Amino acid sequence: MIDGHSRAFAAFENGQNEITADFQKLDNIEGSHLLYEHIHKEGPNKGIWTIVDLASRIVTPQEHHSLWINYCTEWLEQHSEMDYSEKSTC
Repeated sequence: MIDGHSRAFAAFENGQNEITADFQKLDNIEGSHLLYEHIHKEGPNKGIWTIVDLASRIVTPQEHHSLWINYCTEWLEQHSEMDYSEKSTC
């Protein structure tokens, strides 16, 4: 899952076992494909296997920016073969 984690978790919290989602090839998604592949591979290393694993990781908008946006930005800077427009896609 590239996007929609909050909506998927909200559905889970409300007892939904399934959600409707669109499957798209990575080539059709805007943003850094290298970042998305990294995040996908890194999830299990951080103990994230399913949406349930996010229950203990609910953060404020400020924490989201500090933990997630900064993480993505720093990762992109360290692996910068992409242009600046891709750096805002976390």
